[in-house]
Amino acid sequence: MLARMASEPFFVPIFSRPPVLSVDDLARAKQFLSLTAQREGGAKVLIVKGAEAITGPAAHAFLKILEEPQPRRVLILCARRVRSLLPTIASRCLHVRFRPLATDFITSALVESRGIPKPTARLLATTAQGSLGRALALLEAPIDAAGKEAPGESEFARLRSAALELFVRPKTAAVLGPLRRARIERDRGRFLSAVSLALYYYRDVMRWKIMGEGTLLAHEDLKREIGADAKELPLTALTRRVRILEEIAAAVQSNVTAAYAVASAQYRMGLGPVETFAGGPARAGIRHG
Repeated sequence: MLARMASEPFFVPIFSRPPVLSVDDLARAKQFLSLTAQREGGAKVLIVKGAEAITGPAAHAFLKILEEPQPRRVLILCARRVRSLLPTIASRCLHVRFRPLATDFITSALVESRGIPKPTARLLATTAQGSLGRALALLEAPIDAAGKEAPGESEFARLRSAALELFVRPKTAAVLGPLRRARIERDRGRFLSAVSLALYYYRDVMRWKIMGEGTLLAHEDLKREIGADAKELPLTALTRRVRILEEIAAAVQSNVTAAYAVASAQYRMGLGPVETFAGGPARAGIRHG
C-alpha cells in the first residue's frame, strides 16, 4: 500500500467494511503519537478516516487525546459531515471544508491513472458527486479483501446494467437474480452506487425533457432510451421516481435489506415486465406510476 501511495498520485485505499473505531484502536493511536518523529524537529501526524465512527467509550478516550495535545502533534479527522461527529469532538477541531472536485478533473484522473475509456470515465466522474475516491472505489479492490482482483471497467459495467434492470426496466419480477449477479445483495456501498446510477439516469431524462435533445448527459451512450423516456414519462412521474430512489437509499443505510428496498421501489414506481395472466397480457405495474 505504501509503494502504491508513492508511485500512484491518485491512489486511495478502499476498504470493504465501514470503519468501527474501538478503545483499543485509539489506544494504539495514542501510543503512536507518543513516539518521536523520524526527522529531527518533525511532527507526528495521525489521520482518522471515518471519524464519525468514534462513539461511546471510544469517543471519551479520543477526547482525552484532543484535550491533552502534545507538542508537534497533528490530528486530522475526516468526516463527510460535521454534524455526524460528536459535538464534544467537533467543538475541539478546526473545520476545513473541501469543495467537490470538477467532473473534468475526475474524468482526466481516471483516464490517466486507470486507462479507463473516456465515456466510462465521464459517467463515473459525473455520478461520483465530486469525489475521486468514490469513483475509484468502483474500480479498486478493497485492501481487506485478500485474493480478489480489482473490479475494473467490466465490473462497473455490470453494476450499471443491474441499476438499469432493477430501477428503470426490470426484465422479471424477481429481484434477487440481478442483485446477486452484480454482487450488491449484501454490499451496501455497491448497492448505493447502483441507486446513484439509476438516479442519474432519471436526471438525464429530466434534463432532456426540460432542456432539449442537445443537453449534456451522464449516460451519453443511452441517448435513444433517454429520449424515449423523456417523451413518454411526465415530469411528475420522473420526480416521484427520483424521490423514491432517494428514500430507499436512506432506508438501506438504516439496515433495510436490498431485496426489500428494490421490491418496494419497483412497486411504488410502477415498474414491471409484461406478464401473461388468465385474462391476457398485463403489465405488473403502471408505467407512469
